[in-house]
Amino acid sequence: MQKRNPVSGRPTGTDGSDYSYRMVVEPRYMNVAKGKARFRTVFIMQGVIQIVGVLGAFFFPTKDGFFNTLQIAAFILGLMFIVIGKTAVGRSHVTLLSIYCVLSSLATVFCLACTTMNTFHTHIPEEMQQKAEIFAYMHIVIGAMVEMYQINTSMNLMHNMAPPKRE
Repeated sequence: MQKRNPVSGRPTGTDGSDYSYRMVVEPRYMNVAKGKARFRTVFIMQGVIQIVGVLGAFFFPTKDGFFNTLQIAAFILGLMFIVIGKTAVGRSHVTLLSIYCVLSSLATVFCLACTTMNTFHTHIPEEMQQKAEIFAYMHIVIGAMVEMYQINTSMNLMHNMAPPKRE
């Protein structure tokens, strides 16, 4: 009986001229992979913005010593929406990603509004007022920039994940 030779390496009978017939990865699949990698950065930045917002509620309490409970609720909602977004990106689910995009934007706006209300419409002690205002301005500007980056990344990823249109 003859023994079979295990197939290893290149198949026999090719001289390399079949290179042009090999499959080429479509650019949109590469763009999806790049977009998913960019989303890791987006999730980290959004988490940091949410944490900074809730820390502001603890660092700048009112004169009565109360914390802004709306800020803490916005933090919890933001983290829940980040989990939804992570699930959507991991499973390449376009509908869930669009839901994440809307809900995350609302949570960020809610968080930034709470920061504004906490800083400018409550009675923070005089010695902390200037620090609280600088903190609020920085939080609002950076939060808005991160949210715009998240929307841009989401739109690009949803466009590349969607099946190509028939012409």
